[in-house]
Amino acid sequence: MLNMSNIIAVRIPKETKKMMGQIKHVDWPEVIRKAIEKKIREEKRRKARLIEDSLRKSSSGTRRISLSEIVIQERERG
Repeated sequence: MLNMSNIIAVRIPKETKKMMGQIKHVDWPEVIRKAIEKKIREEKRRKARLIEDSLRKSSSGTRRISLSEIVIQERERG
């Protein structure tokens, strides 16, 4: 399957563009792609933490059981 990509436009100050032009060895599109990907990963982790916190709060009244307790119970059954 082809890796289809989209084009986005970003407005930056003229001075920033001028400085980017002075630094020729940097692949600016790649820098921007990596920054966007990093932000996406950060937001996914943030969302996962929020869900985890919500689940933890909603189950705070229930008794937690450890894995070792489960193994012992299963061995006793069996």
